[in-house]
Amino acid sequence: MADSKSLGFKKKTVIVTGIVILLAVYFTSASYFFPQFYLSLVQQYPRPVISDVKISNSTIHLGQSFEITVVGTNKGVTSDMQTLSVSFPNMTGVEGISIKDDNFTQHPVIINTGQEVGSHYQGTQYPVYSQYPAVESYNRPWEGGASHAVSIDVTPEYAGKFLIFVKSVVLPRSDIIHYPMNGTEDQQSEYVLPYSVNVVNP
Repeated sequence: MADSKSLGFKKKTVIVTGIVILLAVYFTSASYFFPQFYLSLVQQYPRPVISDVKISNSTIHLGQSFEITVVGTNKGVTSDMQTLSVSFPNMTGVEGISIKDDNFTQHPVIINTGQEVGSHYQGTQYPVYSQYPAVESYNRPWEGGASHAVSIDVTPEYAGKFLIFVKSVVLPRSDIIHYPMNGTEDQQSEYVLPYSVNVVNP
């Protein structure tokens, strides 16, 4: 009888020990492996940034030109397409704009006043007509970690504060995949980084 009780006690001890081990394995998995698994399922995104802007002269005389070089980088995963745009709100035409150099897979395009362009990060779903010129550069695809640059020679038309707007957008477009994320809006109702050159009369 004592042996039977002893055997039953040992059996219960083995079962309880087994349950404790299983619970320990479960909680270890829940605290380490499950979060890792969850993180692996979280969707990764491209992350466009304007990583550098160089303007050759901060002040010029009317009739002179300056050069602007803009570098865009994708700090996230590879995007299907990423654009880098430089626009000139004080210009009325494209005669004073020329592309000096670039390393994009598609050659930059100069957009003239009055051309149809997309807006609100929705592409051609919400077309508008450009009020001022811009230079649009893009890569398809744009690799994660890669940087691309465009250099533009600009001759302002008038004296005064000459504005330059810079931005980068990923396609397919999303309200979280553009740079900058807020601030000044351009003619396409999209956020831009503003720069300027002081143009003085000779």
